[in-house]
Amino acid sequence: MATESAAPQPIIPTGQAVRRASIRAVAVVALTAAVLLGTVGCSGSNGKAATKNASTTPTSTTTTTTTKAERRAQSSGSADTGSAQGDTQVTKRPTTTSRTTSTTTRPGTSAATTAPVGGSTTAPRIGAPGTGVPGTAAPQTAAPGPTPIAPPQQVAVKAQVVQPDLPAGWGSVPATGMYAALLPCLGGVGGAGQPTAQVDGDHYSIGAPDQQVQVLTTTAVFPSVDVAKRVLDASSTPQFGQCATGVLSSQAKVAGARGGPLARVGGLPARGDQSVWFRASLTAADPAGGDTPLPVDALISPIRTANTVSYLLLVSTGGRVDQWMITDLSQGLADRQH
Repeated sequence: MATESAAPQPIIPTGQAVRRASIRAVAVVALTAAVLLGTVGCSGSNGKAATKNASTTPTSTTTTTTTKAERRAQSSGSADTGSAQGDTQVTKRPTTTSRTTSTTTRPGTSAATTAPVGGSTTAPRIGAPGTGVPGTAAPQTAAPGPTPIAPPQQVAVKAQVVQPDLPAGWGSVPATGMYAALLPCLGGVGGAGQPTAQVDGDHYSIGAPDQQVQVLTTTAVFPSVDVAKRVLDASSTPQFGQCATGVLSSQAKVAGARGGPLARVGGLPARGDQSVWFRASLTAADPAGGDTPLPVDALISPIRTANTVSYLLLVSTGGRVDQWMITDLSQGLADRQH
């Protein structure tokens, strides 16, 4: 008698089996969360490394290896979606790159420039318009101090009429002894005979002997302004004019000079700190041997600036001294007395 086999009964999960399934599901969720957290952690560390090393991290693929216990838990809890894939399960995930910028301030500048870390920054040209970067400081120039006082000898040398003061065609010869010749005309002023420096200028002339114009100068620098003032005062008296007439005739080589004497005149330009003008109408013998004397216009001007006294002599035979000579030569002489 055949025995009928009982039909298979459906397997009804017991409470223990349900609990195992629940545990496996929880394990899968926990494992998945751990993997995700690991990914975020690696990304954060990579970002920090990029910042620390000041370089840009290229995109790369990172391999994460799970343990056998994790694989078993994954195999048990994911039978419906797939079993374990061998001894090693590999999960690939892209790493997150982080580009960091740094702010650097150039020393000596007021504006900050931002550039990628590890990259090159083109610095603004120093002093470029609109950059806020100051340019190279200009050399500092010291504030002007008091005008230096030239050595006495230097002043005596330059306080003369010189060739550039005269038009083309004038000749010159060295002259000496003019101040020494004027010294007796000063009436024995104390200190007049002991100047700190004394120089006679050249003797300039132009024209034929019967129509000749001449310019002479001499300068003395004294130890003090007081001495120079006394010398100039002594050079302003009628006695000086009378005495200086002979000196002028001798220095200018006016042969057979007659007339005079030199007398103070007004209407001529004042120069320096103190000045006077003497003028005389003289006559001279005709150098050609004629009987008619030649007219001579003669001027002398003592000029003082500070402790320097100069004498300007102008002589014109056969005519009057040109006004430009009186004006320009006296001004140039006074300007050089400093």
